[in-house]
Amino acid sequence: MRPNTSKRPSRNSVNREARITPSGISGCAANNSGIFSFGSGKETFLNHHLRAYTPLRNAFFIIISFCFALFFTVNTSRVYADEANQTYKTQYVTISYADEKDLHTFTRNIATGLSFLRESPESNPLLAKTRIDKIVEAVCAILDMHPLNLNFGIVLYKTQAEVTGAFRGMGGRGSAPVAFYSHGTRSISVSIGNITDRILAHEIAHAVICIYFGVPPPSRMQEVLAQYVDRHLWDR
Repeated sequence: MRPNTSKRPSRNSVNREARITPSGISGCAANNSGIFSFGSGKETFLNHHLRAYTPLRNAFFIIISFCFALFFTVNTSRVYADEANQTYKTQYVTISYADEKDLHTFTRNIATGLSFLRESPESNPLLAKTRIDKIVEAVCAILDMHPLNLNFGIVLYKTQAEVTGAFRGMGGRGSAPVAFYSHGTRSISVSIGNITDRILAHEIAHAVICIYFGVPPPSRMQEVLAQYVDRHLWDR
């Protein structure tokens, strides 16, 4: 009988492989009896085969980590969406937010020049309406697009992480933007800490373009026009 000369990975090699897997689940491979053995002294069927196929095992960890991250970000945005039960309406926009302070911070951050020093959203409840509708009308004038019954939503998030969660939850790929417009929900998602008047105008431009044409034009065309809008917002 020929001796079995096949080599099995040592305990140290298993630990090294575990360390290069995504964080949060690397400890699964670091016990003495292998992954998913739950303290048993015998290898499980899955462990036996995953040892034979190291790339498969690594792919398994990566997939599990990705699913966990996606579940966390999507559910975070869903929890916030449930909390954002307050609304503020202007002529063109319905704003959804969770706390009155969020609306005040948003209103201050979209001010132009030194106007944020002259008026306070706390003392003037109509200030948000005035500023938002002014930006919407400026965008429409620059684009020379005036859709009938123009109306869309703005969702205020407290952090950029929540905007990222909303972006992923809507199927967004690649790097999450600072703010984005979804024509499916006809709404703009923004972080109150990062928003400015020009960022908001850029996203409003996407909304106006898509609503004006009915069927959204190619994204590159939209982006060229939206960038033109945010660069020349207050030129007139």
